[in-house]
Amino acid sequence: MSKRRISLFALLVLPLLLWGCKVNTINSFPSNPAHVRSVNLLADVPVINVGVNDTTPWTGLTIGSFTPYEDFDNKRTTFSVTAPGATSPISQADFNLAGQQSFTVVAYGLLSSPVLALLADDTSTAPPNNFNLRFINFAVTAGPIDLYLTAPGVDISTVGATSINLFYGSATNARSFATGTYQIRATQGGTLNIIYDSGPITFNDQGLTNLFFYTRNSGLLVNAAFVPINAQGTSGIVDNLLARVKPINGAFDAGTVNVLENGVSFYTQIPYPAAGAYINSLTGARTLTFEPDALPGATIATLPVQLNPATDTSVVVMGRAGATTAFALNDDNLFPSPDNVKVRFVNATPDVPSVNAVVSGTTRGTAIASGTASPYVEFGGGTYDVTFTDANTGATLLTVGGIGFSNGQIVSIYLVGPAGALQGIVTQDR
Repeated sequence: MSKRRISLFALLVLPLLLWGCKVNTINSFPSNPAHVRSVNLLADVPVINVGVNDTTPWTGLTIGSFTPYEDFDNKRTTFSVTAPGATSPISQADFNLAGQQSFTVVAYGLLSSPVLALLADDTSTAPPNNFNLRFINFAVTAGPIDLYLTAPGVDISTVGATSINLFYGSATNARSFATGTYQIRATQGGTLNIIYDSGPITFNDQGLTNLFFYTRNSGLLVNAAFVPINAQGTSGIVDNLLARVKPINGAFDAGTVNVLENGVSFYTQIPYPAAGAYINSLTGARTLTFEPDALPGATIATLPVQLNPATDTSVVVMGRAGATTAFALNDDNLFPSPDNVKVRFVNATPDVPSVNAVVSGTTRGTAIASGTASPYVEFGGGTYDVTFTDANTGATLLTVGGIGFSNGQIVSIYLVGPAGALQGIVTQDR
């Protein structure tokens, strides 16, 4: 048995399996089949196929999507997950199916650390004028979360949490709530920092639903997939109303800058050269404007952006007075492979059209055009020197020495400033 397979079995010995289920013993070999469906919540595998023994009943599952229930014999059954066109499974596990029970097979986590779990669905009928809802945290980057199910618009600081410390890979029991319209918010465990906001959702009478939280590309925000157990249950992806934005100031003539979003103050007093922290924004089409802190109202750059649900975006302002520009980067804050760091290099100087990035003698980024970033690269943690060179002449432009990278970190390194006074910004994105 491979180490990968062993680690999967170790992960599956978690108390998230068979919550609150009403199952006939496997030794009774009931004649009624088990009902099984599948859900794809793998953060970095956009499409999967799911195999059962020697067949592949479910193909083309996009992230957050689920299949109908199908019937399978009551016996030990092998489930596997593959990417379309691949022959080797991403993950594989054997589960004992038991009669007339409804199950959901969920693939979640990351390609580097996939998990395949079997959940027993609670099919107990909700009381009249109520619906049943179970919360499940499969968001690999979020950590433990607290949950608030409230009337729309209620300030969560004025009410108690519906559930606290829902850890990654765990779930609540199904709970009954009065039928009606609610707002669901998730926060970082033990805080009021909101990482998911559903907006108003109307739940049908006697609906039965599993609510799965999962990760897109954010290092903290989560998205939600509602997977119904009966026909009345809420169904489909309910996107987070939030995205995160991190501003970087590479505008060397502007000094400290402020950022406005759709004309409203969004982030203030980012010095040059420096990066701000991530801050929550509403999703959708937004317009960011940059102005010097010393000259409010004097716009130096405008940047239209499309912010997608549960994603992280870095916005960079760069250049000299009279020619200042801004650009956006789609951040990938999913964990690197074990024992690695994940790094990208950004050319945010207007004076060098193309640069290379060299990490302690090894070229890690090539021909990075002004106003763009390299792909992310992974390597082992440690202390390194990072040198930017001119991609056309090979001349050394700047060396940032002694950068310490810890395993699991995600880091962006920016080259900013005018020719002759170039500087680096090293910012930990996760």
